[in-house]
Amino acid sequence: MNFKNVEVVKEANIYFDGKVTSRTILFNDGTKNIRDNASRHI
Repeated sequence: MNFKNVEVVKEANIYFDGKVTSRTILFNDGTKNIRDNASRHI
């Protein structure tokens, strides 16, 4: 997945002993999206 003109919050949320992390993506219009890697590790 590719995003243009966004900011990714460097600090991640970490769950399940480090097996799942999530990052916040901030878009220019003020909306945000939370992306995680849960499906790859559970």
